[in-house]
Amino acid sequence: MSTTHGAAPSAARTDCGRSVGKLIDPVTSDPSKVTCKACHKVPRLAGSGRTLASVDAAPTSGRSLVILESPYAGDLERNLAYARAAMRDSLARNEAPLATHMLYAASGALDDADPEQRAAGIEAGLAWGERAAATVVYQDLDISPGMAEGIAHAKAFSRPVIYRTLPGWLERWEAEHGEATSDG
Repeated sequence: MSTTHGAAPSAARTDCGRSVGKLIDPVTSDPSKVTCKACHKVPRLAGSGRTLASVDAAPTSGRSLVILESPYAGDLERNLAYARAAMRDSLARNEAPLATHMLYAASGALDDADPEQRAAGIEAGLAWGERAAATVVYQDLDISPGMAEGIAHAKAFSRPVIYRTLPGWLERWEAEHGEATSDG
């Protein structure tokens, strides 16, 4: 689908130098489908040489986009504390983690107990995962069925799966909160 040239953002220009009026294809919402009517090429961001489509795949922050897998259901207090620790660990590794269970279920945006809402959250997470460089799996609390689904999806898209632990985290949690629990 072609866009029309116009007065909208001047940061995106085609090879022929014209400014592109719309940055996202209005039919498919796909930036790789936006082309110039004059030269039929994909616009590039001014001064970068990057196409609009490459913006999603190559962050300029230097951080790798990763999907973070950790348990949610079960001992919510423990699992949420663990997910926060896992996100801190991922950030310390110069990653930009997305833990969709924290974003959708833990925030209350979706109800994890409602099968339709749970499915919507999982689908949204899987869609984000398609943009990620890797899936990082924090496994100190075992691998839950939801995590297994995320791992399978990553493998289906040939996205690397990296398994990690947080040494000593579970022992510290148990010491602060009492008896050990093993659900995940």
